[in-house]
Amino acid sequence: MRQFALFVAGVALFVALGTTVAESQNPPSLLIEEIKTTGALPPLPPLPKVGNAAAGKKLYQRCAGCHGQVPTHLMGLSEGVLMAAMQNVQSGTFTAPKIIQMQAMLNNMTQPQLADIAAYLSGLQN
Repeated sequence: MRQFALFVAGVALFVALGTTVAESQNPPSLLIEEIKTTGALPPLPPLPKVGNAAAGKKLYQRCAGCHGQVPTHLMGLSEGVLMAAMQNVQSGTFTAPKIIQMQAMLNNMTQPQLADIAAYLSGLQN
C-alpha cells in the first residue's frame, strides 16, 4: 500500500510540474526555484473533466472486488493523477506482484473507459 501511495504521489508531482511548466512557459529551473523559495507548488489551473462519471461508476464495479465499494484510498485524487496511474499500470510501466491482476483488468479497457473510471473516482468525497 505504501508503495502505491508513493507512486501516486510521484505521479501527482509529475502531472503538477508538467502542467505548471506547460501553462506558464517558464523553464523548469524557475519552477524549482519557486518551490525552494515558497516550499509549495504554484497554483495549478484545473484540468478539464474528460470522462463520464456515471459510466465510470458502472465500470468501477470490476475494480471494487479489490479496492472496495468505497475506495477511501483513492478519494481526493485528481482525474489526471488517477488516469496516469491506470495508464502506467496498463502499459506495464508500473508493476508489482499485487498489480498483475489490476493490469489484466485494465488491459481489457479502452482509454475512454479509463477516463470514465477516473472521472467517477475523482468525484467521490471523503
